Amino acid sequence: MAEIAKATQADLYPDVVAAGGLPQALRVMLDRLPGGLTVAGLEKPFILYAQVKRGLRSSQVMVAANHRAFSCDFWHQGVQYGHGWAGSLDKVALAIHAFQVEGRSAGDLRASFSWITVLDEAFLHEGGAAKVVEAAWQSIVQWLKKEPAESPMRRLLPLLLACMDRPRLRGLLPFTSHDHLCFSRTTGSPYTADCPSAVWSEPDRAFRMQAPASVGVQPFIGDAAAVAERIESNLPAGCGPAVHGTANDLT
Repeated sequence: MAEIAKATQADLYPDVVAAGGLPQALRVMLDRLPGGLTVAGLEKPFILYAQVKRGLRSSQVMVAANHRAFSCDFWHQGVQYGHGWAGSLDKVALAIHAFQVEGRSAGDLRASFSWITVLDEAFLHEGGAAKVVEAAWQSIVQWLKKEPAESPMRRLLPLLLACMDRPRLRGLLPFTSHDHLCFSRTTGSPYTADCPSAVWSEPDRAFRMQAPASVGVQPFIGDAAAVAERIESNLPAGCGPAVHGTANDLT
């Protein structure tokens, strides 16, 4: 992976310097294309950075430190579709335009831009929220089974399996944060933080359910089945299966 540049190197990026910075240079390229995309940068940049966003799709652009290359990623509803390095800024602009203005699919990105690595998550996302959720459950199960028997994460496996047996929980996106098993009402990041989570409590030799203070749910300690039931019974009102988008989209 290339080192990200923190300052503009005139010998590598004379066009960026001439334009007045990376956001300005990218804007020049995008202005040549239809669609009226706008570019933003960091107010106090510690790296060379530009962002382009339209609707639910966005891309971040940075540059390499020791050779000329532009990094670009591609996000849709909080899910990364792909990323890659291109040797010229016009290639980056064309890909961003195709993704955000033309709404190209994951397959189209892969076929049209060889420098972009399209991720499996992109194809799952296009298949619907239910497929993303089910893939997340199966991925965590397989991961926890491979963890050492005494690791904090492996100890979450009985709880995970108990939660999978409860239909309302099975419809949510499971994820881990540090050593907690958490649930999101959206498939994209940032995830929602209003569902209870649980952790293996070593002093109690049991699972401990907790929730954000704003939710007003008291902690609960019990075995896997009891904690799974308590998590489900304390889900937010009207909580249904996870939907595409991010926590910001629900506010």
